[in-house]
Amino acid sequence: MPPNIPLIGPTQDLWDAPSANAWAAMVSAKGGSLDAKSLLSLINPDNLSKTSINVQAPFDRSVILAFEALLLPSRDDPVQIAPSTGKPEPENFRMASIFPDCPVANTYLALHHTPLHDLLAVSGDSWVFSQKVLQPKSFAEHQKRLKQWGQSDDAAVAVIFACRALRAFTEHGNADESPEDSDDDMDAWETERPRMWKDDVSDYWGMYVCALICWAYGHQGNRWDGAKGTELGDDDSATLQWVRAVASTRVKDVVRLRSKKNAMSVVSLVKGWLDLDCLGGRSRLYVDAVGVLRKLEEGINCKWF
Repeated sequence: MPPNIPLIGPTQDLWDAPSANAWAAMVSAKGGSLDAKSLLSLINPDNLSKTSINVQAPFDRSVILAFEALLLPSRDDPVQIAPSTGKPEPENFRMASIFPDCPVANTYLALHHTPLHDLLAVSGDSWVFSQKVLQPKSFAEHQKRLKQWGQSDDAAVAVIFACRALRAFTEHGNADESPEDSDDDMDAWETERPRMWKDDVSDYWGMYVCALICWAYGHQGNRWDGAKGTELGDDDSATLQWVRAVASTRVKDVVRLRSKKNAMSVVSLVKGWLDLDCLGGRSRLYVDAVGVLRKLEEGINCKWF
């Protein structure tokens, strides 16, 4: 039986104190009531639901999410994933039911069904960020495993969760942003633009790996000749419509939505989002990620694996 989860809810006012003096005054007012029992509350994980989680403070929601991530089955080999037994469905995962609209939770679940090292090595054309896959045989193994994964139910589950994460990123918009935080041109941050990146730096990573998952799944779809249709990036709304369609489908039906054009449009869309903030080259990993997406976009009909 998993242990109860400690939360800081009872001391939220202390965390929200606007200054050190205000914090000291609150502590003084509480006097001797500050003990271990009053500083933390405990929640039974068996009683968690979407509703009970949404009423928690943001920090406590993050703690609960981390707790749930630790409950995901571990792998015997951290680099490879074992094939699923039976037909997995997204709704069967507890994290998906209690965090249905959380982009980070859906990213965790997408990665749980993805051979990430293989994905990074192949999409990076034998580079995992700044680390080179030195042996051609090793790179060929990455390609082989990624191809096998792309034909599995795990890939279908991963792409559904990846699209749910992308849908959640876009639907979190900027409606709650205050005017004083909006000094730049907000015309580019309309409803179809992910929320501003000031809250969670890991959102960059989440968007990136979800785009790679869509790319790898769609890569084995039909070949696409851009000359016969719209160019990549011409219709972002159509791309988001495909993302939402995949996010709402079942594993057995997702294969009929497998499309190289739509998967590559996701790559183009995410690259455009990330590229806006990729200024000055201060983060090598960030620059590398945008570069990988650009290279995938340019090599749409290349045989990557």
